[in-house]
Amino acid sequence: SLRSLSSSAAELVIVDTPPTLGAFTFGALTAAHWVAIPTFCEHPSIRTLPSALRTVAEAQTMNEGLRVLAVIANRLDRGTKHGMSALQTLQQAFPADLARTVIPRAVAITDSMRPGCVLDPASTVMHAVTLLAEELLERMQAGVATLPSSAAVVVGNEVVDCNAVGASRESGGRGD
Repeated sequence: SLRSLSSSAAELVIVDTPPTLGAFTFGALTAAHWVAIPTFCEHPSIRTLPSALRTVAEAQTMNEGLRVLAVIANRLDRGTKHGMSALQTLQQAFPADLARTVIPRAVAITDSMRPGCVLDPASTVMHAVTLLAEELLERMQAGVATLPSSAAVVVGNEVVDCNAVGASRESGGRGD
């Protein structure tokens, strides 16, 4: 049982669940203190964030201590307008809750997902992964607020609809 981990000597246990809501994912949420929500830097992935936030809110009815640690921008392709537009959407929708560290699209990460493979410590992406880990530890030590669970997120006085894809944001060059 995941609850039994609360009495273990481990300082930190990370449970990586599938991106779909199932018994394992919901069980992990009801036993956890923090949840990190990674999302690809692609608009279709970003449109699923309101659903993820509603799932966290639902889990909070059974686990009042559950908090969102960060939304994590993952697989950013800085060479595409779409990737940069998606990152801008995340920055506008989650100004305080988006991790500062962005994980770039990298073959080394894909290769490390095969059974028995680990992320090559010499890969260029390892620096970003290390920075993200340090940032998440800082956030855990400082404490964070829970994100709203609605499909629209209020940014200042403006409502940013996470379900909308703003074509107006896709202007300019390819980005770098």
